[in-house]
Amino acid sequence: MKPDSAVLLSVFLKDQSKGLRKVCEESLEELVFLTRSAGVVVLRSLLVSREEIDGATYIGSGKSEEILAFVKEHKATLLIVDDHLTPAQIRNMNEIFGITILDRIELILNIFAQRAHTAEAQVQVELAQLKYLLPRLTRMWTHLSRQVGGGVWMKGPGETQLEIDRRRVRERIHRLTQKLEEVRQTRQLQRKGRSKKDLLSFSLVGYTHAGKSSLFNRLTDSNADVLHKLFSTLDPLSRKLDLSPGLSVILTDTVGFIRNLPHFLVESFKATLEEVLEADCLLHIVDGSTLDFEAKMEAVRVVLKELKVEDKPFIIVINKIDLLSDMDLHRLELAFQGAMFISTKTGEGIETLLKEMLTFVRGRTQRKAFFLPVQKMGLAKKWFAGSEMFQEEYGENGVTVVANVNPEVFNRVKDYEIELPPSFV
Repeated sequence: MKPDSAVLLSVFLKDQSKGLRKVCEESLEELVFLTRSAGVVVLRSLLVSREEIDGATYIGSGKSEEILAFVKEHKATLLIVDDHLTPAQIRNMNEIFGITILDRIELILNIFAQRAHTAEAQVQVELAQLKYLLPRLTRMWTHLSRQVGGGVWMKGPGETQLEIDRRRVRERIHRLTQKLEEVRQTRQLQRKGRSKKDLLSFSLVGYTHAGKSSLFNRLTDSNADVLHKLFSTLDPLSRKLDLSPGLSVILTDTVGFIRNLPHFLVESFKATLEEVLEADCLLHIVDGSTLDFEAKMEAVRVVLKELKVEDKPFIIVINKIDLLSDMDLHRLELAFQGAMFISTKTGEGIETLLKEMLTFVRGRTQRKAFFLPVQKMGLAKKWFAGSEMFQEEYGENGVTVVANVNPEVFNRVKDYEIELPPSFV
């Protein structure tokens, strides 16, 4: 089947600053990438300068005629606008161009639908789509909502149909929300299981296509999908990562973020993003090879703030340094002191990152010594699971353990604490 082909459109208002024009240009470039990620051929991308947005047709009649000529000549099947369109604008533009009209949010939702392979992801995508549709139903049906007659109970056919549609959508949203609540409770039980093992957790967060899945695979020897597409990861994936002998953590890969990520989309994916909420530390992965990486970092911070985790401990990880010149890398090192600089492709900087993660874990522990008598010797492995062990010496009367322990482990074994041997002080 021949793939869809699209004309892409963005509007820059003439009274905006040059800096905002640059933002519009970068957003349009991202729309090109989004469109190609959806499997659509991009025929042309246009940045149109206007005094104001046309409320009826978005771009006005003059520019519409110009674009229509191109659409007909190249047989485009889609017109995608880098903005949020009203139902009236979509309807009017569809009449003008005679092809499917999509705005940025609908394109993102379509991509999410393509990537949703598991039952959970499919529920989340459908919920997001319905939340996007519901407030638009009223405006879409207004031309049918006039009252017929004067009685209080007499409603026109359009209003009746509208109420039916809205009720069905709300009922479906309620059922999907309940399903995701069940998922959330299941995840909480899984996390409780992890806490019993005293494993700290790290979550990978970042702008989509920053290299999170590639880093996840390299650190955990996994084979998560790594695609040259946006939103290749919708479902969280967790693996155990050994930082040193006897010391393990949980590492989780999460969905990538994007600028202007709709609030309802964040809400729908909270079951997935709870892995971010519950993490002990966030690894903020940044593609340092892109010109607008600082804007993308801010977009991630916006979502983290919406999730109320902006104050959670984090480590900035600048990825793809193999694509940077020595001068650009030096500039970034000066600007982001304390950040980790890596290449998931070559492996450069990975060991330094692992040491930084180990330092974080050790910062939450204390080195202590314990003596467990014979009757408790069998519990040593269980009690100290997840702790960094330095000595485990078995004798006739019991076992001596020297380990870095977190407060939870210490409270469990504090009655068996002994003086730390001088060699470990």
